[in-house]
Amino acid sequence: MAPLVLASLPLEIVLRFLELSDLNSLITCRQVCRALQTAIDGSSLLQYHILMAATGVHDGNSELTVSEKLAKLKAYDEAWQNGLWTEHTQSPMPQNPLWELYGGISASGGDRMLTFKQLPSRLRGIEAREWELTFDFVIRDFGLDASQDLLVVVERFTEGPLCRVHLRQLSTGQPHPLGPTSGQLPINKLLGETWWYDWTYSIRVSGDYVGVLFSNDDGGETELYIWNWRTGAVQLLVASETQAYTFLGDIYVLVGVLHRPVLEEDKSSLIVYNLLEPRVVNDTPQGICTFQLPKPAFELDITADPAPQWSPPAESVAPFFVAHTDRLIAVNIQFRQRWQPRTRTYLLRSQDLLPYLLPSGDPTGQTRIIPWEDWKHACQRVEHGRWTSWTCFVYGMRYVSPRPVVMDGVRMVRILDFHPLRTRRASPGQDGDERTNKRLRVSAKVVALPRALQKAETIDFMISEDTIVAIESDVSGVERSIHLLTF
Repeated sequence: MAPLVLASLPLEIVLRFLELSDLNSLITCRQVCRALQTAIDGSSLLQYHILMAATGVHDGNSELTVSEKLAKLKAYDEAWQNGLWTEHTQSPMPQNPLWELYGGISASGGDRMLTFKQLPSRLRGIEAREWELTFDFVIRDFGLDASQDLLVVVERFTEGPLCRVHLRQLSTGQPHPLGPTSGQLPINKLLGETWWYDWTYSIRVSGDYVGVLFSNDDGGETELYIWNWRTGAVQLLVASETQAYTFLGDIYVLVGVLHRPVLEEDKSSLIVYNLLEPRVVNDTPQGICTFQLPKPAFELDITADPAPQWSPPAESVAPFFVAHTDRLIAVNIQFRQRWQPRTRTYLLRSQDLLPYLLPSGDPTGQTRIIPWEDWKHACQRVEHGRWTSWTCFVYGMRYVSPRPVVMDGVRMVRILDFHPLRTRRASPGQDGDERTNKRLRVSAKVVALPRALQKAETIDFMISEDTIVAIESDVSGVERSIHLLTF
């Protein structure tokens, strides 16, 4: 009866019902009868909704018509599926001590100045632009979020033990009007008697949250601060054993620690904290859930881009942008095997961790411990090698291998795509490899490199939403060039 009822309704009403449907419902309706199939196939808006879901993007702020956005998305998807970058640019890389790549913006600098470059995209209609900001203090490190016009800057102190974290506008360098009136995040961090260069900082932004991980390379001390940057309130302070972190969902943070004495064999772990429950952790880290890792590590790293709450700036003209509902998380552990250092990198989908965070029903309120054997099926091990400073090798659901591969004498770059719908559309010859976890779908493809990179001494690859970034270095590692393969 359903086809007859729908057939009796005006086409405008039928289309309105269909526009409110999700991807699975649209696919099902299309198979019901010829009338629904014709209605769906003939609607540019419905075809755009279907392709957005199938390619893992959200609609943007563009003033383009639906038909124009649909055409751009088809071209964009085809280019990534077939590794067909549209433009190659090369430029010398400034020898600055600070460098960052996030949200389609590359930034570098040192001393009192930062330079920012918007990476272009011919297929999404994004123009390249460049700007500089200067400050009245020396910069030690920084992080950014263009969607909120936010720049987080750690001030370098040459005298005294205190540390300051400034909140500035990315566009102007002025104090951010939505942050605390002081323009700074409250912090009681004392750097003690150590030199400023003994400390490193890992800065991340997700929505209302800003995180800074302080690490003392000399003494091994670490402290993780996470604030609500709009109010200045400290949501989480973990003062022991923290090695790395990333935001997981809108209210969770995933923290990597080297040792968890409550677990058997003293294995390292990933611990999840709920940011809606402010707390200070001084001794043994204990969150709402602990994921046990396979080995006791002496170094541990985590990376994932973009943040769960990232979106383009309001002024962006991009017709669509990568969905942040599901992201690829990379975890690297370094351990010793027969006294020799070894490294392993695992890739996993953020959505595969979230089901474990549901209430466990434990009346004691103790953290839920997930042994490695119970969740290792969610991880894909890749041959990555030891991580370098160029850690932006995942974006959305794509991973780029850090080094080139050679096929028939030609250098290529290898990309793994873990998006469940995109992998289903991959050609059989490109789907997976011999190390693929059978419970995860992954498509592997290689992209040809330009002639300028065929004889480069050393290449490190990174990936952004529209770009494969190649850092070319000479034998000394001092002279570098940055290559952009733009989609």
